[in-house]
Amino acid sequence: MRELQLTECDDGIRRTFSDIDALATECRFSDCQHKAEPGCAVRQAIDEGSLDARRLTNFQKLNAEQARNTASLQERRAGERQFSKMVKSVVSTKARRK
Repeated sequence: MRELQLTECDDGIRRTFSDIDALATECRFSDCQHKAEPGCAVRQAIDEGSLDARRLTNFQKLNAEQARNTASLQERRAGERQFSKMVKSVVSTKARRK
């Protein structure tokens, strides 16, 4: 096996990191990436020692991996649809020639 890609695991990430998810609702900005934004409740929790920085790192890695897997899956499906349309076009063209 070369790799394992999990798709649509957003709910599992949210449940596993429910503490970060809850803190994120308190961030000043709704699209906070928890990196260097002012008013980030997650960063504040890390600074205060109530949240381990490694936990945030793992959360961000899993979210990035999920985004990559979802994008590549969508790209593959789009390519398959395009190929299917081309095959149908060729088949119908050949059928009309007969």
